[in-house]
This record gives sequence, C-alpha cells and structure tokens, in this order.
Amino acid sequence: MDSMFGYRNERYARFGCVPARLDDLANLVPSRISALCVVLAAIPLRLRALAALRIWWRDGLAHSSPNAGQCEAAFAGALGVALGGPATYQGRLIDKPQLGEALRPLKTDDIRTGRRLMIAGVLIFAALICATAAGLAFLF
Repeated sequence: MDSMFGYRNERYARFGCVPARLDDLANLVPSRISALCVVLAAIPLRLRALAALRIWWRDGLAHSSPNAGQCEAAFAGALGVALGGPATYQGRLIDKPQLGEALRPLKTDDIRTGRRLMIAGVLIFAALICATAAGLAFLF
C-alpha cells in the first residue's frame, strides 16, 4: 500500500498514510539488522567494514524513509562510494540526500562487488535466524 498509493499525494493522503507508517514500523528492526549484516559481510570480503559502520550511523537516517537509508548507507561505506543524491522521477528532478563519501567514481565492477556484498549479507542474516531458532528450540 505504501509504495502503490503513497501518502504524499493529496488524493490518497488518508488512504496511504496508515499503511506507510505501519510499513515503517514493521521494517524498523529488520532494516537495522540488515545494515549490520552488510557491515559484517564487508569483513570477509575485505571491504571497508569500519567505514560501512561509520557511514551507516552517520547517514542511515538521512533518507526520507526511516528504513531505506540504513542498508544503502552501509553499502556506500563498504564500497567507498556515494549513493543516492539527486534523481529524476517521471521527468522531475528530486533532490535526495547523498549517502556515503565519493572517495572515487563509481565503476561497473561496483555492481559485482555490491552483489557479492548483498549475498554475503543475506547469508549472515540467514545464519543469525538459524542460530536464533536453534537457541529458542533449545530453550523450549
């Protein structure tokens, strides 16, 4: 509902506001766990894990969504690039915050590295879920 109707549109303001806020609330913890997994995944990939942590903390809430900037900031820090910034949507320029620091220009290899970082982060997230489930099973 949030992405389909939004709530910044007068026509759907009342209809989309509640789903948007519920979406924000439901993803508050998972988005931060995901960003932490990105930071942890940067370690074995020999990327900039400390920078990922620093940029995540510094820029994670710069995005208009309380959750969307979390992983994006961690990725930017791990890769040593700037993500976000001004973008064009349906012919209109939208000024979005820049996350990270442009230590170097983006390269096509960053897509491959970002994909590896995402996969490693997902595997870490899955391991955390399995460890939590095993721990809970042991307790009960």
